[in-house]
This record gives sequence, structure tokens and C-alpha cells, in this order.
Amino acid sequence: MDGCDDGSEEAVRETIPNVRLIVNANRVGSIPARDRMMRMARGQIVISLDDDSYPAQPDFLAKLEQVLAERPEAAVIAFRELRDGEADAASPPEEGRWVSWFSNCGAAYRRNLYGQLLAFPPHFEHAYEEPDYALQAYAAGYGVWREPSLVVRHHFAPSDRSYQRRHAFQARNETLSVLMRCPLAMLPFILGLRWIRQAMYSTRAGFSWLTGEPLRWARLWPALRESLRLRSPVGYRSYWLWFRMNRRPVADPRQFCAGQRPSILRSDA
Repeated sequence: MDGCDDGSEEAVRETIPNVRLIVNANRVGSIPARDRMMRMARGQIVISLDDDSYPAQPDFLAKLEQVLAERPEAAVIAFRELRDGEADAASPPEEGRWVSWFSNCGAAYRRNLYGQLLAFPPHFEHAYEEPDYALQAYAAGYGVWREPSLVVRHHFAPSDRSYQRRHAFQARNETLSVLMRCPLAMLPFILGLRWIRQAMYSTRAGFSWLTGEPLRWARLWPALRESLRLRSPVGYRSYWLWFRMNRRPVADPRQFCAGQRPSILRSDA
């Protein structure tokens, strides 16, 4: 419960009294909250869902267990997301593949990697933690596997979301991720490309979005020092392969670090 004042805490305690409930009196944001939950979790697998998403299949957990056994190199399993009005969960899915990003509304994490090799940047507050986490995973020789046979239904409600605010978080955190992860020689090129892309997005969205860009970038500075303090660039090969993944799919995440993968996955994970 992240700064909730609508009676949710009381409702949960009354309805599910044995749940392990974490309450933040003041809002800290989705990413610090998820980071805390990941570090407190005791199971080997953590399933991440939004408050408006849930598994769409009765045998979901059994299927997930099978996929995890088949993909020991996957740090994250990303699920297929069905929004209201889209195809039924039983519709024929596309083939699974390694992806450069995923959504926390439907994913499963190997907890024993979290805090050792991989972690969310808590100062992001909201948005872009998933691509940043995927990059960390590939740089360590693991990956993010999108498994379309695992389906979550997402009751996405656009009326409750501020797209401009989301864009502000996305643009800021995308830049902070580049500062933390990008090799130095590639840094000017990648930063320039990210800024141009964000400006083009705002231009297409409308004049009010474009005029708000300076204010959005001003919000970058409070988190800049923390990003530089946490700077831990990945290898050139890892960053470039991850950067091109949408256009050039990969067959094995181990190629990102030339097979030098840390062996911390236990056989029973």
C-alpha cells in the first residue's frame, strides 16, 4: 500500500488477514515499492502483476513452472498481455522469443538474482525500470523470455492515467539509464538519439507537450547525481546487442557476454 488513503489497507486486512502487507504512509513510487517487495520475498519465483491484471488460465502456475525449467537462462519470464476487447486467452499465440523489455503488469522473476546481479534503480520512482533490468540481465548472461502461452488479462483504464506525466517519467528515466549503463564511447550518440526520439514523440502529441519539454528535463537534475554515483556501464557488445534486439532478435542471451555468465542459479531454482 503506497500512500493509500482510500480504505484499501483495511479492506485487505479484513478480506485476506494472512497476507503480508507492506504499508508506506507516504507515497514512494512503484519502483522503490517493488524493490522492497523483491528483497523481502522468500520464494524462489516472484510473480509481478498490476492491481488491474491477473492470470487468465487455471493452470497458469503449472505452465510457468514448466517454462522456468525449460529456460534456466531466463532471469525474467514475460507474459502475454490481453487488454479488454482483445483476443481470447485461448487464441493461437505467436512464438516465444528473447526481448529487450517487458511489463511489470505480467512477469515472473528469479528472486535469487535480485540484489546480487540485478536490481531496480529506486530513484527512478516510476517507469522504465523494466528495460533497464533487461539490459542488466543480458549483460550478466541471462535474459528476458517472452512466453506467449502464459496469459494475463489487463483491465487497462486510460481515463485514470496521465500520459504526459508518464512520458515525463519515461523520458527522464530513459536518460538516467543511459548514464548508468552505456559505455563511455557510445554515450554521446545514445543520449542524443534518446533526446531526439523523446522530442519527436512530444511533437506528435501536440504543442502543449512540446512546450512542456524544458520542465520535464529540469526534473532530471535531482536524480542525476544518484545515477552518476551508481554508474556501472555494461560491455560494448552487451549494450549494442540489447540496443538492436527489436530489429535483430537473438537466439541465446549468453552471446551478450561471450558465454562468461556468473553461475549463481541453483539447480532447484
